Amino acid sequence: MGLANSVDDFSSIQPQSESTEDGNGEIDLTGTDDDDEIDSYILSEGEVWYKEVWMKINPTFLKKQKGILLSRTVMTLHYKLINSEFCTRYQNFKSS
Repeated sequence: MGLANSVDDFSSIQPQSESTEDGNGEIDLTGTDDDDEIDSYILSEGEVWYKEVWMKINPTFLKKQKGILLSRTVMTLHYKLINSEFCTRYQNFKSS
């Protein structure tokens, strides 16, 4: 995703689709054709164990990261809302 070159380009920006979990806890890998890429997402038993231990040892860090992620998400949504509002006002101004 690149930066828009002008205000007119903002109206054509579409969110990128991401793989998401369905209700069963399985990840939708539609569009992922590379078996090596899929295998890179699957953890071995040893990696799962290390991840669980690491998460138990570092709960403070994880909470802090969650807060940072939440802040970034709110900021991104705020930016998109302001940007969308600006584009609408600009289009109205441009057409008048």
